[in-house]
Amino acid sequence: FLVHNVDIISNLDINWFISQTKDCLANLLVSDRQSSRYLLFDDDMRLMGWTNTNTGEVKSPFGNINPEKYTKLAFSGIHCISEGIFDVMDQEGRSGRFPIIDFYLSVADRYPIYGVMAKGLKLTDVGKTGSLAEAEKLLSL
Repeated sequence: FLVHNVDIISNLDINWFISQTKDCLANLLVSDRQSSRYLLFDDDMRLMGWTNTNTGEVKSPFGNINPEKYTKLAFSGIHCISEGIFDVMDQEGRSGRFPIIDFYLSVADRYPIYGVMAKGLKLTDVGKTGSLAEAEKLLSL
């Protein structure tokens, strides 16, 4: 299943992104852009954790990890999930509304979750104040 946050506008080739899907719980579209919150990936682009560079907070199901040893990438709000994810959510007692990244981090040590980077990706979060001009510029390309 393709999950796409409604407040994200991008130039992503969705068919390309779907074709990159690995046999895993989820594939997350990520980018190397400025943020204070990053997902942490190993050399195979497997999700290993999360860090907030402003506060120094680190979350990982793999125990105490050093964020400097991993690739820091920002989540785009776009992901492909396997149909098996719903069974895992049930097993983990997840229902109703919950932050998806927290869920991914809670199961990444048992279920592979990978990052995917798209060359030339441009995206705008129109849910942020002041992003209208940036969105108009992206849509005019």
